[in-house]
Amino acid sequence: MKYTTKTSRKNGGTSWVFKPPQDAVSAGIVKSQTFRDGRTARVEIPKLLDRIDAFRKGELVAGDIGRLSNLNQIVAHYIELSTLILCRTTHRIIINTI
Repeated sequence: MKYTTKTSRKNGGTSWVFKPPQDAVSAGIVKSQTFRDGRTARVEIPKLLDRIDAFRKGELVAGDIGRLSNLNQIVAHYIELSTLILCRTTHRIIINTI
């Protein structure tokens, strides 16, 4: 599978490491993951590849936001971002004063 490498662990087990392209990681579409179970890897990796393909086609822009997303979904996505914690507290203060 694309972006997947098979590695051996110290205890003799096998892991599958999914390392997606950096542009998809930066946009928040997918993240690097390690699967210790082959069944989970066979099920989850194709889903991640589908998300990357949708991102490349322009159907997903960031996280779960795409061109068919409504305003509530977009706002919810940006509220969930951990980098906007300071903005959240500022918005709460502004909303409470209005």
